[in-house]
Amino acid sequence: MFAYYEEHPLLPQESSTSSDQLVLYFVMDVLQEVPGLPGLFVACLFSGSLSTISSAFNSLATVTMEDLIRPYVPSITDARATFFSKLLGESPHRGGGKPGDSPNCIPPVVQLQWLSSAPCWG
Repeated sequence: MFAYYEEHPLLPQESSTSSDQLVLYFVMDVLQEVPGLPGLFVACLFSGSLSTISSAFNSLATVTMEDLIRPYVPSITDARATFFSKLLGESPHRGGGKPGDSPNCIPPVVQLQWLSSAPCWG
């Protein structure tokens, strides 16, 4: 990207935007002749991001279930543990608030992780 924009400078309105948008400008500049390919690239970019976030929520829910709940409730059945694990990873905005409401759009397992890593102000 650096070499490309060294030869093809950005327009003034593009250069004043956030550096996060440079990849999208680059894709549009390089792939603009091929219809649909810039959109496919952006879709793949979002797909990879969502997959990563989903994996993080799943692993946090599993670790929370195995390390925080199962030691205190050893007699829990696998079906019940699976149900609680799904609840931990589920986003609660389905029932009431809209996505983007804070903190309702944050899954409970992430909220629990934030609380457990918060400093003690004693």
